[in-house]
Parts: sequence; structure tokens; C-alpha cells
Amino acid sequence: MKCLNSISGITIIGLIIFLVSGCSNNLNSSELSSYKDKTFNFIVHYPAGWNSVIEETWEGTEERESSPDGGIVIYVESNKDDIIRVFGQHGQISLPTEGFVQEDFYTSSGEKGLLFSNELMDEKEIYFIMDSGFNGAHIRVSNDSFKRNEEKIMNVLRSIELIND
Repeated sequence: MKCLNSISGITIIGLIIFLVSGCSNNLNSSELSSYKDKTFNFIVHYPAGWNSVIEETWEGTEERESSPDGGIVIYVESNKDDIIRVFGQHGQISLPTEGFVQEDFYTSSGEKGLLFSNELMDEKEIYFIMDSGFNGAHIRVSNDSFKRNEEKIMNVLRSIELIND
């Protein structure tokens, strides 16, 4: 009986190590690009070979209001049709509507949020809304691209970290 308990304990420890290592980014830092948003206070890491565009933000003036949101658009495999948008906004992010499956999601730094996913005819759409309600991500990629890059895409979401600057 003691032998079975020892084996069970070792199995559980091994499983925990496997799960924790599987949640970490499998790319080393030299294979990653990083973006730090000082307006909306977050950092995100993504594969260095993927193109990205920083969204322009502006301060409010007497003639126009400040930009309501901003962040980075990351093109999966540098394909402009397959996007990951990581952003912050002034005001709460709206929750997606019907048809989305909802689950809790945690980043590598322990940030909690809600993940909403939906598979449409030709594409996968995912929203990640962090608990603050002011930061999140939106993913819209072809089903083929998602299948090829699921681990990398989910690692981008896991890499999002809120900062206090």
C-alpha cells in the first residue's frame, strides 16, 4: 500500500511539473519580440518572425477627444488576415455575444480573465478580457492558421502582463 501511495505521489508531482512547464512560453527570449504599452500599462511577447503594427493613440485636445483604445496588432505568420490584437481601452470592454464558449484563463504572470471562443465556418475568434476589464485581446484567424499556430497564439495570450509604470 505504501508503494502505491509513493507511486501516486510521484505521478502527481510529475503531472504538476508537466502542466506548469506546458503553460510556459516554449520560445526562448531571443525568439520573441516584445511590446510595452505605457498608456494602457501592459507588456506582451510574440514570435519575432511575426509582423506587427502599433496602433496610434493621441491625447485629447479642445478639438477632439483622446483615443479610446490602443495597443498592438500582431499578424500570425505575418499574414494580414490572421490577427491578434492586444489592447487597453478607457472604459470597460464589452463582453462578446451569443455563440461564444466562456472559460477562465490565466496568464503566465497570474493575471486572471475570461476567454471567449467561437469557431465560425472558416475562422476561429477568441476574446480575452482581463479581470480589470480595461485590457484584453481579440484574435481572429483562419481555422488552418489556428491549427498550425495554436500553441504560439495561446502563448501570446499567456504572456500578457499588466504593469504599474
